[in-house]
Amino acid sequence: MPRRPDLSKAMLLAGLICLGAFLSHLGWCRWGISAPARIADAGTIRPQGTFSPVQPAAHQVPAAPPIHPAEAAPKSSASLSWISGGLLAPLLCHYLYGYPLSYVWQEGIWPPGLLDILAAVALVYLGYRQYRRLTALEQPPEVQVPPRFLPMAPETPPLTIREEAKPGVAAIQALDQDFDPAAFGEEVHRLLRDLYAAWNREDISSLAGRVKDSLLEYLQMGLKIMSLREERSYLENMILEGITVTDARVDDGHEFITVCFHGRLLDYVLDRSSGKLLFGSMAYPSAFQEYWDLERPRGQRPWVLRDIRDK
Repeated sequence: MPRRPDLSKAMLLAGLICLGAFLSHLGWCRWGISAPARIADAGTIRPQGTFSPVQPAAHQVPAAPPIHPAEAAPKSSASLSWISGGLLAPLLCHYLYGYPLSYVWQEGIWPPGLLDILAAVALVYLGYRQYRRLTALEQPPEVQVPPRFLPMAPETPPLTIREEAKPGVAAIQALDQDFDPAAFGEEVHRLLRDLYAAWNREDISSLAGRVKDSLLEYLQMGLKIMSLREERSYLENMILEGITVTDARVDDGHEFITVCFHGRLLDYVLDRSSGKLLFGSMAYPSAFQEYWDLERPRGQRPWVLRDIRDK
């Protein structure tokens, strides 16, 4: 596939060639300086036979060699070729049009003409584009990390208590002087992370003693059904946004607390053999909200997860 031409170098070379062509008529560049000379030349009568127009010799520019596809050159060679092109272009114009390099400045450089200003603006613009191009090559774009590989939020959000649950929490604190709502929030948050990790490992039995037996059997049955269907479920990259106590009470020698978790996580299902995504998204987290019912016998005993509900 042919390599795309460098438009910056082509424009620079074309501008310098046009500048060399127009410099043979200095009146176009500096009207105020060269106009008297042209008027004097017009008023002078030349003797017949002394004027012989010179036919410019035809110059043929050799054809460019065929361009072969190649890998991109390093940044240093690109900048070197740009500088060398800017230096060689005036020499090329000199040999093509046959005027000395000092011919440009023999009448001074001030005041500048319109062509001088246009040439300066073109050179500044091309230099700015080349600078932006080189700086863009030196600074590769930053790779965005997919949300799946971002770490889990380490901080536990503060536990909040609804107004209707505050009397029940006060009753639990009256029976257990060491009950601390903040410590309770950290405990249930840790249980939430451990349960999701056990679900991803398909090892729910490791939660025995922290989850009620009936709920433990229900979760194990769900894993067996997914195994028979050659599927595997994942709950990853959880970002917990809030923990709220929605209900609390003391009844029949037991203490009950209902906690609402809400946040975002990656919830998806893969095929075991091919790894094909069957459900959910591996890149975009989805919102979740769960209500956990915890209980314990009256006294200072660990809390046990009794049920998980969506609402």
